[in-house]
Amino acid sequence: MSDFLTFEQVLNYTSARHVFGRSFTPFEGVSTDSRKINAGDLFIALKGPKFDGNDFVREAVSKGAKGVLMSRLLDGASMDLLRRGEIAVGYVEDGLETVQRLASHYRCLFSIPVIGITGSCGKTTVKEMTAVMLEPLGPNLKNEGTLNNHLGVPLTLLKFRAAHRTCSVEMGTSGPGEIEKLVSIASPTVGVVLNVGPSHLKMLKGLEGVLEEKWNLIAGLNGGVGIYNEDDSLLRKKAKTYQGPLFSFGIYEGGQLRASKIELLKGYATRFSLIFEGKELGMMKIPFIGLHHVYNVLGALCIGHVLGVPWYEMFEKASQLKLPSMRWDVTRVGGVAIVNDAYNANPQSMAAALETFKAMKVVGKKIFVCADMLDLGEDEAHWHRALATEVLKAQVDIVISMGPLSSLMVEEVRKKGFPKSASVMCESHEEVLHHLSILGDSDAVLVKGSRAMGMEGIVRALVVQLQGQHHYRKEILPATHPV
Repeated sequence: MSDFLTFEQVLNYTSARHVFGRSFTPFEGVSTDSRKINAGDLFIALKGPKFDGNDFVREAVSKGAKGVLMSRLLDGASMDLLRRGEIAVGYVEDGLETVQRLASHYRCLFSIPVIGITGSCGKTTVKEMTAVMLEPLGPNLKNEGTLNNHLGVPLTLLKFRAAHRTCSVEMGTSGPGEIEKLVSIASPTVGVVLNVGPSHLKMLKGLEGVLEEKWNLIAGLNGGVGIYNEDDSLLRKKAKTYQGPLFSFGIYEGGQLRASKIELLKGYATRFSLIFEGKELGMMKIPFIGLHHVYNVLGALCIGHVLGVPWYEMFEKASQLKLPSMRWDVTRVGGVAIVNDAYNANPQSMAAALETFKAMKVVGKKIFVCADMLDLGEDEAHWHRALATEVLKAQVDIVISMGPLSSLMVEEVRKKGFPKSASVMCESHEEVLHHLSILGDSDAVLVKGSRAMGMEGIVRALVVQLQGQHHYRKEILPATHPV
């Protein structure tokens, strides 16, 4: 028997109009994608600028959907087909709003902790770490991949089942009010703001706009516990004006949970002393490098502590942490190390990647392949030129840009004395690959750029290109860079 919702409950929660079908029809889950429908699901038709989910109702039913909420009634023959198939059919004005409303009501049926996680960098990483740290409490529900928006979050909540003991969802934003909307749907009991940096500036209009948008997660908790990074100056200042319960973490500026005595170990690992409210708990080892990932681990540890996971269990879990793909995935072809950090990029995550690249032990040359950072608004040129400082601090040997904005970074490093012979501006993947033909054994390449730049394509092509020259050995090393 299904432990999800019946058609009658769906109608009550969404105010959908009952067209036909038995009100006691049980559903197994909800889907908005006819390609991924499961038998027994309720299909909710969405409409967008380039698609109309109502056109795929018959396909969804043919794959086993037992119910449909549509925003446009189909032709007579199709409706008769649904009636004969005893499909439960409802009518709604807006499919997306219906999914959100249904998820909000459904979430209220469960009294388990829901953790909302946001920040300019590290959301997906901390969500994955949190799932590991919360394992002692029982099954954890989390959003898949980076489904962290106005549709992904409600669809995640609709996967709640009786067996779940916790739920962790990352909450993304690209414009004002989006976090507030997600909070109203998910009703989180714990809210985590990891950091505030220059991202989505086109809509958020500066760092203060980013701060206000991210802080809406904590401001909307309604009595829940807010967790924040004490080392982030904007968050530290904001926290002083907040009246609700807060828990903080940090390295330099304090925090209730702190990391100290941080050491980079052989084999791409990090060890640090964990300090809680002034008392040293012990040395923790994590299987990746990068100071930013120490912050991410601290965030996940705070969540575990707030929810009652014993410290000794989280110490054990630390060695099991794994990070998402395209975040410092290292592929070795012969002696060449190719670092795929191409999932996404903003100024904050670029700086973190370059800092980690500097710490990476390399016998040969270090080559930085940098693509454009998008969605930075009217200050996009400034942020790309400012990246030159981080590139020089990283002490790379060769810089290759891909795209018109990243070329501004190359111009700037040249102004600061970087050799023109060791810096190249490219306009295509093919051009980048041509310049990477200079790679020699023991070299390392860092590839990074915004999601839309598709830089993972360069990584794949480079691996194939080098396979013709070397015996191929692939080894995925721990990731060290945030989402």
